[in-house]
Amino acid sequence: MSDQYSTATRDNIIWLIKKIIHELFSLSLILYLILFIFEEINPNFVSNFMNLRYWLILVVASGLLTVVTKSDQKVSQKTDHENNYWCWLNYVIALILGIISGVVIYYKLAVVDTWLVLVIAISGGVLMALITILLFDKNHQED
Repeated sequence: MSDQYSTATRDNIIWLIKKIIHELFSLSLILYLILFIFEEINPNFVSNFMNLRYWLILVVASGLLTVVTKSDQKVSQKTDHENNYWCWLNYVIALILGIISGVVIYYKLAVVDTWLVLVIAISGGVLMALITILLFDKNHQED
């Protein structure tokens, strides 16, 4: 009897550790990207307080651990209403990311002051939105 409980407890602990590693990767990646954007928009805004390379090392290490400890995903049954909601939300997120990336590209290239900067910024924003939609559709098909 005690072997069954210890095995179940061990499996729960392993599952919890995998979940923590996955969440650490997600959180560290989001924080790194936010800090990186702040640093790109306003130089020395973040680097006066910390070195972004340490965050990048944390992102890479937790990403590797996430890949190594990939757990089996449980299949969940979603209703059509939930699928439509998430599909719509994915397109909105892709559009917002495309606009933000286009604005950042334009802001960083605005020194050149030609019409080509606007074309590059719009192309970069559209490309970011399309890549995001492709990634969301791939994840949606796997679910």
